Amino acid sequence: MRTHVKNWGTLGSLAALTFFARGAAAENPRFYNLEGFGEFLDGDPLSTAVTEEGTIALPPSARERFADAAASFSAATARGDDVIVAKADDGEVLLVDKAGKTRSLYKAEETVVTALLSTKRGLFVATSSPAKLYRVDDNGKASLVHAPDAAYIWGLVEGPDQTLLLATGEPGTVVQVDGKGTGKVLYKPDQEHLKSIHYDRELGIFVGGGERGVLYRAADNKSFKALYDSGHPEITGILTRGGYVYAAGVTGAETLASAPTEEKPSGKRGKDGPEVSSQLTQVAMDGSAEVVAGSSDEAIFALALDDKNRIVVATGATGRDDPKGRLYTIEPKGRLIAMIYQSPSRRITHLVSLSQGALAAIAADGGRVVQLSTALVAKGEFLTPTFDTGINSRFGALDLFARLPKGTSVTAAVRTGQTAKPDASWSEWSKELAAPGGARPSVPNGRYGQVRLTLKANGDVAPEVYRVRWAYLRQNLPPFVREIVALKKGLALLPVPNDEPKSKTVSLGEKSSDDMRRGDDDKHDNRGGRARQIERRGALTLRWVAEDPNGDDLVFDLSYRPVGQTAWLLMQEKLDDPFYTLAAAQLPDGHYEFRVRASDSPANPDGFELEDTRTSRAVVVDNTPPKVDAMEVKVAGKLATVRVVVADSVGPLTDAEMSLDGKPFRPIMPDDGVLDGPGESFSIRLADLTLGSHLLTVRVRDEVDNEGVGDASFVVR
Repeated sequence: MRTHVKNWGTLGSLAALTFFARGAAAENPRFYNLEGFGEFLDGDPLSTAVTEEGTIALPPSARERFADAAASFSAATARGDDVIVAKADDGEVLLVDKAGKTRSLYKAEETVVTALLSTKRGLFVATSSPAKLYRVDDNGKASLVHAPDAAYIWGLVEGPDQTLLLATGEPGTVVQVDGKGTGKVLYKPDQEHLKSIHYDRELGIFVGGGERGVLYRAADNKSFKALYDSGHPEITGILTRGGYVYAAGVTGAETLASAPTEEKPSGKRGKDGPEVSSQLTQVAMDGSAEVVAGSSDEAIFALALDDKNRIVVATGATGRDDPKGRLYTIEPKGRLIAMIYQSPSRRITHLVSLSQGALAAIAADGGRVVQLSTALVAKGEFLTPTFDTGINSRFGALDLFARLPKGTSVTAAVRTGQTAKPDASWSEWSKELAAPGGARPSVPNGRYGQVRLTLKANGDVAPEVYRVRWAYLRQNLPPFVREIVALKKGLALLPVPNDEPKSKTVSLGEKSSDDMRRGDDDKHDNRGGRARQIERRGALTLRWVAEDPNGDDLVFDLSYRPVGQTAWLLMQEKLDDPFYTLAAAQLPDGHYEFRVRASDSPANPDGFELEDTRTSRAVVVDNTPPKVDAMEVKVAGKLATVRVVVADSVGPLTDAEMSLDGKPFRPIMPDDGVLDGPGESFSIRLADLTLGSHLLTVRVRDEVDNEGVGDASFVVR
């Protein structure tokens, strides 16, 4: 359950390049922080409560009266301290007493019980389909009270003047049944199903839609008008309090309710499950509305008031690895929400009021009946989510931030492992560490960790935990040089400074964003250096990609050697940027290998630094243009044959073309058919020449774009 505020918040071309090469900061100790309502809800409150104020506290005690893993309950009501439930599979109605003992009260012939209501006049049982309403006496004998013209009775409450009010489906109607069993349709909106109904002596009758989540009201118990549209497909629960009506608008309730217990529900799905969401809205009698709570992965199934007049909300969940039904208390005036109970079942579908202000929660899955009392539990436990350090780590001091009234206590134990989910390979729980902590628990190194909190009360006084902080130091891993390459000759790289941002936009949503939390880790992430690419005559640029798992700053040494030699020559050391531009003329023509050594020494003490090296493939350094030898021209009539020999000191040649009499250059083919060597010969035939003088120009280029030109003049007579 989440709360929301009122408005639920000339050097040639230039190009910018990014290299993921440099860490942002040294690998310092980090902190796992857990605080705030949203983050605590991601944990496992085994027997604790989570309050909207962002604390882990002790909830009212919950006692499991009854549980049958094979059973599923479809309806519930209460008679004194006895809970009456209907089994979904065969229509049997059971009474569960305070001791958890059960006895059968009635078994409906229709097998599907959709609603139960215990009154002074007896137990009323609604069955489907078709819809029928029975009264069952203390001997289990049933008599038909009324059979509305509908397939289902979804809601059943006591109405004015000892009548019963029914909310039906197929079609959706509001039916009033008097003491003689005579039924009268009070309202029939344009909906096939009405899913919830509530009667208040002062405010009138309220009913909720089951296809469109519209809340209808009849102030005079006769004339219904639409009071509020929730925007959800259905309204699953209604109650009144302090002159307001509270309505639960839900999306995905039917999909969630129809899914088998052992399976994740099917249907329209979000990222991790079906599309399930809900809102609890406070509606005034003039139709003005205010959302007081909502959830993006829980459906509200029932509402009730506890002994402190707080609203109790029962939910079912999806979208988590282990979805569980929960109970929340809500105080709308102060916008105070507390998660007070988490069930082993995925759905808590009914809430019934017992004597002396107690409540019972009924979980449909696993046939579970749980009684909530007004007294706090004496002891409760909370498991934080497992957290991933990203790298095998050594764990340090654990700090507990808590309010500890006299006589109360908070302790914590931790465990570590190498798997994302705790299993037999994880360490045992450490010894308990008392709040406020500050000591280092004895646990082995690991990549993952988890904290278990234990809270103990002193009578009616209980402690509260509002923050957990656990230090860890990640193992220093060596950097990794992924590649080293040479850019095209004539391209240079210039460093671009990384400007620190002066401001940024952050999300103020339900959970604290990582960059706003104390001890956040985002300052340790890898940030890439940037460079600007320009054209520079004769430039030779080496660039590389290097990473550090710890996000450490790196420095680089660049060395070279001619291919075939063994000794490396240092060209430049302690480079901050993952590139280096030199003038190609600094090296004689030939083939060279370049080696980059990356070190995380700026971020680690002497003796603890680590490094990695990588060698490039052979890089051609060629500063000498190809040479075009004297061209031999033979003229016969209007035909000229030209033989050209071209040689490059390093090679290979990559382009050859000719121009006759100043016309555009055209490619020419070498005699061997492939332009691929440092030396090539060409035989050029020029036919149909005009009489007079002619000029032939031949241009060749090598692999690094060095250009050689030759020409020959001849006369055709």
